[in-house]
Amino acid sequence: MSEDTYSFHDAKAERLPDLPRLRATRKVDLSGCAGLRELPKGLDVYSLDLAGCTGLQETPKGLTVYAWLNLTGCTGLRKINEGLTAQEVSLYGCTSLRELPAGLKVTWLNMTGCTGLQAIPEDLEVTEKLDLSGCTGLRKLPIGLTAKWIDLSRCTGLRKIPASLKAETLDLDGCTGLRELPEWLEVTESLDLSRCTGLRKIPASLYPVKYLSLYGCTGLRELPENLGAQFVLGVPARLLENVRADEIP
Repeated sequence: MSEDTYSFHDAKAERLPDLPRLRATRKVDLSGCAGLRELPKGLDVYSLDLAGCTGLQETPKGLTVYAWLNLTGCTGLRKINEGLTAQEVSLYGCTSLRELPAGLKVTWLNMTGCTGLQAIPEDLEVTEKLDLSGCTGLRKLPIGLTAKWIDLSRCTGLRKIPASLKAETLDLDGCTGLRELPEWLEVTESLDLSRCTGLRKIPASLYPVKYLSLYGCTGLRELPENLGAQFVLGVPARLLENVRADEIP
């Protein structure tokens, strides 16, 4: 164990030993501490690995992690307290988590499989990638949601997308509850609508995206005369007459 790393992996321990050393360490690895119930207040570290800490129910207020915070598989986690500072956060598989704190600003946020998540705060800021795939309890998105890459695949409870959403890549694969897309949806690189079986039409004013995937969109009834996409994949055979030949790769 290097001097700048604090590692502790006792699955039965409910508290952490040697707290003075913990507070003085840059990298903290507590993965697999299933019995851990709480973290000390005032924790200020470079990276914090809490993967598999299934007994942890909430994070302390004002938790500061300068780089990476890993909460993957913390199935008992119910609350992320306010004041969290981090660059990259993984909440993969945190099935008990219902919401995120207001004012959260990160570059990368992974919430894959957070089935209990019901809402996203209006002021959430994610600059690079936001992964909400498999968040089946999510019903709506905040106005003004922006990130380079947004993954909403398999969000089956999602009914609509806010018109102000902006992304380079937007993945809506398997969003079976989605009925329509907003006019002027601004996605510039790739828009994946595969298996959006509830989708009935594509708006004529769709922002000119590079790649558009329509595989398995069995509910589509019509397409606009000009989709505006450079490449269109998976167009239902009955609608091919609406697509220009140079749009099909």
